[in-house]
Amino acid sequence: MLDASDTAKKILIVDDQEEIRRLVEMALRVEDYHIFQAESGEEVFKEHFYGEK
Repeated sequence: MLDASDTAKKILIVDDQEEIRRLVEMALRVEDYHIFQAESGEEVFKEHFYGEK
């Protein structure tokens, strides 16, 4: 689940193409971001906000 209580740099990548998510993740990890990923908006709400899988 997302936790906004600390000050670490975080970003959520949402894209239905895994290759795009991986490419964006690689670029952002270099900048020390903590990456969250989802395939769809529905997945974001279920998994990252409500803790469902």
